[in-house]
Amino acid sequence: MKALEENYLKTTEVAPKLRRTAAEISRMCKRGQIRAVQVGRTWLIPESALEELLTPNPKTVPALKPELDEPVRFVTASQKRRAKAS
Repeated sequence: MKALEENYLKTTEVAPKLRRTAAEISRMCKRGQIRAVQVGRTWLIPESALEELLTPNPKTVPALKPELDEPVRFVTASQKRRAKAS
Protein backbone atom coordinates (compact mmCIF):
# COMPACT_ATOMS: atom_id res chain seq x y z
CA MET A 1 0.00 0.00 0.00
CA LYS A 2 1.30 3.40 -0.97
CA ALA A 3 -0.18 5.15 2.09
CA LEU A 4 1.90 3.08 4.49
CA GLU A 5 5.12 3.57 2.52
CA GLU A 6 4.87 7.35 2.39
CA ASN A 7 6.56 9.66 4.89
CA TYR A 8 4.32 11.93 6.93
CA LEU A 9 5.02 15.31 8.50
CA LYS A 10 3.39 16.94 11.51
CA THR A 11 1.83 20.38 11.27
CA THR A 12 4.76 21.80 13.24
CA GLU A 13 7.13 20.54 10.52
CA VAL A 14 5.03 21.81 7.61
CA ALA A 15 4.25 25.25 9.08
CA PRO A 16 7.69 26.84 8.58
CA LYS A 17 7.87 25.56 5.00
CA LEU A 18 4.59 27.34 4.18
CA ARG A 19 5.35 30.30 6.46
CA ARG A 20 2.23 29.70 8.50
CA THR A 21 1.56 28.66 12.10
CA ALA A 22 0.90 25.07 13.09
CA ALA A 23 -2.64 26.11 14.11
CA GLU A 24 -3.29 27.52 10.61
CA ILE A 25 -2.03 24.30 9.03
CA SER A 26 -4.34 22.28 11.32
CA ARG A 27 -7.33 24.41 10.29
CA MET A 28 -6.44 23.95 6.62
CA CYS A 29 -6.28 20.18 7.15
CA LYS A 30 -9.65 20.21 8.90
CA ARG A 31 -11.22 22.21 6.02
CA GLY A 32 -9.76 19.82 3.46
CA GLN A 33 -7.45 22.40 1.92
CA ILE A 34 -4.47 20.15 2.67
CA ARG A 35 -4.62 16.39 2.16
CA ALA A 36 -3.93 14.93 5.62
CA VAL A 37 -4.82 12.19 8.07
CA GLN A 38 -5.88 12.89 11.64
CA VAL A 39 -4.52 10.56 14.31
CA GLY A 40 -6.04 11.60 17.62
CA ARG A 41 -5.47 15.35 17.83
CA THR A 42 -2.47 15.28 15.49
CA TRP A 43 -2.67 15.92 11.76
CA LEU A 44 -0.21 13.98 9.60
CA ILE A 45 0.50 15.39 6.16
CA PRO A 46 2.03 13.20 3.45
CA GLU A 47 5.19 14.62 1.89
CA SER A 48 3.50 14.34 -1.52
CA ALA A 49 0.71 16.65 -0.30
CA LEU A 50 3.30 19.23 0.72
CA GLU A 51 4.94 18.96 -2.70
CA GLU A 52 1.53 19.46 -4.34
CA LEU A 53 1.03 22.65 -2.33
CA LEU A 54 4.42 24.04 -3.29
CA THR A 55 4.26 23.05 -6.98
CA PRO A 56 1.93 25.13 -9.15
CA ASN A 57 -0.46 23.23 -11.41
CA PRO A 58 -2.10 25.40 -14.08
CA LYS A 59 -5.11 23.07 -14.34
CA THR A 60 -6.08 23.49 -10.69
CA VAL A 61 -6.13 26.22 -8.08
CA PRO A 62 -2.74 27.94 -7.86
CA ALA A 63 -0.35 26.52 -5.30
CA LEU A 64 0.02 28.21 -1.92
CA LYS A 65 2.82 30.72 -1.88
CA PRO A 66 4.99 30.72 1.24
CA GLU A 67 5.13 34.52 1.13
CA LEU A 68 2.27 36.96 0.68
CA ASP A 69 2.43 39.41 -2.22
CA GLU A 70 0.47 42.03 -0.31
CA PRO A 71 -0.58 42.36 3.32
CA VAL A 72 -3.85 40.85 4.43
CA ARG A 73 -6.44 43.45 5.45
CA PHE A 74 -8.97 42.39 8.04
CA VAL A 75 -12.35 44.12 8.09
CA THR A 76 -14.48 44.06 11.21
CA ALA A 77 -18.27 43.72 11.18
CA SER A 78 -18.69 47.34 12.28
CA GLN A 79 -16.49 48.52 9.40
CA LYS A 80 -18.65 46.53 6.96
CA ARG A 81 -21.83 48.13 8.39
CA ARG A 82 -20.32 51.61 8.06
CA ALA A 83 -19.36 50.89 4.45
CA LYS A 84 -22.90 49.74 3.62
CA ALA A 85 -24.43 52.83 5.28
CA SER A 86 -22.36 55.24 3.23
